Amino acid sequence: MQSEVDGSYDAAELGHEYWVALPAPANTSGQPLSVLGATLRSAPKGVRILGYRAVSAHDTEGQLMGVALIGAEKGILERSHNYAGQPVVVKPHQRSDVYYLARIKVTGPVHGKLTTCRFRYRQGARTFRQDLRCVNEIKIGTP
Repeated sequence: MQSEVDGSYDAAELGHEYWVALPAPANTSGQPLSVLGATLRSAPKGVRILGYRAVSAHDTEGQLMGVALIGAEKGILERSHNYAGQPVVVKPHQRSDVYYLARIKVTGPVHGKLTTCRFRYRQGARTFRQDLRCVNEIKIGTP
């Protein structure tokens, strides 16, 4: 459901860094799967992708939707355990409580949107790649 919503952040500032939430992984199959990682496919001109984190919604008082300034809410996203780089198991017919964040920096006027997230996962002996719609529009504005 989260991949069907367009997000917008109208108060970005030049030179500042932000977290952008990717949709929480969900397993619609009858077998467990292991998420190996998630990334943004590309960034528009004016946005640079700096890195990724994976955090638990249990540690962050719920899942971030959209965009947050680095250090917001007393740095809860930065202080939370980072699950990136290790497989995240998602049980059959469940949504993961671990979700992925992209750290971005606004480097100039933003021309376009962040539009596609790529998830890599393993189920059984096979590894898969799946691209999902995840639209976030970043606009320079007044905080």
